[in-house]
Amino acid sequence: MFAAEPCCTRVVVASRNPNKFRIRQAEYRPCDLRYIEEVKALFQDIQPKIIIHTISPGPFAQASEQYEVTYFGTKRVLELAKLRPSVRAFVWTSSVNSVELDSTTNHRPINEAKATVTDWTSRASAYGRAKGSTETLVLGSNTDATAVDFSDEADWRGKLLTMSLRVTGLYGPRDKTSIKDILSLVNTIATRTQIGPNKLVHSWCYVDSAANAHVYAAKALLDAKHLQPDIRVDGEAFFIADPKPHEILGLHEGCTSGSW
Repeated sequence: MFAAEPCCTRVVVASRNPNKFRIRQAEYRPCDLRYIEEVKALFQDIQPKIIIHTISPGPFAQASEQYEVTYFGTKRVLELAKLRPSVRAFVWTSSVNSVELDSTTNHRPINEAKATVTDWTSRASAYGRAKGSTETLVLGSNTDATAVDFSDEADWRGKLLTMSLRVTGLYGPRDKTSIKDILSLVNTIATRTQIGPNKLVHSWCYVDSAANAHVYAAKALLDAKHLQPDIRVDGEAFFIADPKPHEILGLHEGCTSGSW
């Protein structure tokens, strides 16, 4: 999505294995955020203006990995970002699991104002605790947007505008979790069996919508137009989901029947 934006003069993708799903409009660099020298060398070389941080272990990874990669890895990236004069915006890909979730309240929506962010003492999963704690870290690293210089020649060392995107369950092209697991149940008894009345609802998010949200987030952080209290975006978290929730089994039934 960033590569298609006329305002983006350069898009660099960094990962441990940058050989999958490549597009010719982007550059690809090997980098493991667990090793600070690799991240430091990458920043020194490319002089980024915007950092979109999507890296984290999956929901079922060990608690130690959640801490080392999600929390501590992000902490180091934030610290290095603030040392660079070029870096201005940091968008963190969080998760709906970064807030306290209660299955008894699935019948009603939850918004940013009412959500309680998880921390290391929460009863959530290791994934949820890491996501919530890291979100607090990211938003706590924000610099007040009304106190920065948005001019092209400004030196941003020690300053950073941050935002967190709480993405719900993803589905769509290249999804290796939701759709893959659902399709693996085709022609099995699981597609013909339902437990419970299926009245609880769940919010999903199409992958293109999630990708576009990161583009819009970066633009909003740097357009110098969101400085009034009622439209501020820096230091804020936003839920990213499809317009309407669906019954918990809706996606499963839609995928296996071909109606989605």
